[in-house]
Amino acid sequence: MDAGRWCRVLVTCIVGATVTVGCSSPSRTAADRTTIADAAPTVAFIDAGGVRLRVRSVGPRDAKQTVLLIHGGPGLSLESLANLDALQGTDRRIVSYDQRGAGESDKPSDGDFGLDAQLRDIEAVRIWAGVNALDLLGQSWGGLFAAAYTAQNPDTVHGLILLDAAPLDWSAFLSGQQSFTDRETRLRAAGIVPATLPPDDADSCLPSLMARIPVYLASPTDPSPEFHTTCSASTARATYAAIQTPAAQAELTRLAGALGHYHGHALVIMGSEDPFGLGWLERSVQLLDGANVDQLVVPGAGHLSSIERPTVVLPAIDRWLDAS
Repeated sequence: MDAGRWCRVLVTCIVGATVTVGCSSPSRTAADRTTIADAAPTVAFIDAGGVRLRVRSVGPRDAKQTVLLIHGGPGLSLESLANLDALQGTDRRIVSYDQRGAGESDKPSDGDFGLDAQLRDIEAVRIWAGVNALDLLGQSWGGLFAAAYTAQNPDTVHGLILLDAAPLDWSAFLSGQQSFTDRETRLRAAGIVPATLPPDDADSCLPSLMARIPVYLASPTDPSPEFHTTCSASTARATYAAIQTPAAQAELTRLAGALGHYHGHALVIMGSEDPFGLGWLERSVQLLDGANVDQLVVPGAGHLSSIERPTVVLPAIDRWLDAS
């Protein structure tokens, strides 16, 4: 291990069998929660190089700590991370946005869903937030963008949280995708996932997403958790295709190497039963070899760990943000 790097494994326990989506962190006082809950979110539409993005902010605008959430997909919307609003506090603001072509953000008129454009969008949101440095949280596909932005802009990222995140390594990403496909095949054979997925509803990929939710969960026979989002099928296809161009692949490789030059704090979280496999977590930790890294493997969680086990994940993130 590099002498300039340390890695700590966070150990936690699940108490009781019932979890509540969107629970508040125990570090918040009752008075804090009441005051925060009464504050209406700020929603704005900003220009990011000709593309209008929807951004949402909860918590005080003058908070000392700003956390930017980057949702997964591709093609989902910021509502998919809404339960993380519980991380807001009297001195912490949570900002989220719809990626280009997703949710209520515009599709780019030039069809540019590439990596450079996605990273420019993150920078535009940071500038709108009015902060020189922030904490980034990327979930699933959004973790790839969060890690890439951190590699490109290490001085503007105070802390990086990768939540059930795709690694900034395409071969490792594809390996995880194969693990997911293998599990989906088994669940189709067992009749838990339909043999034929429902078609898209116009441009909405929600029908097929919800039919495949059991693949994402630690226990596929459990009832589907409450999961609010929109899902743009055309944006999903265009974003995925843009990342696979030779130029994008070369840039991903460059940024994967550059991520090792980030010397800030990082927290890498993954469910113990994530269908993409813990290889994603391990590869992300390897790439962050210049950072101070904490790891959390969440017992009994799949790929939606903050929804499946919020009483574990949200307090752990809250404490880490306080400490970092």
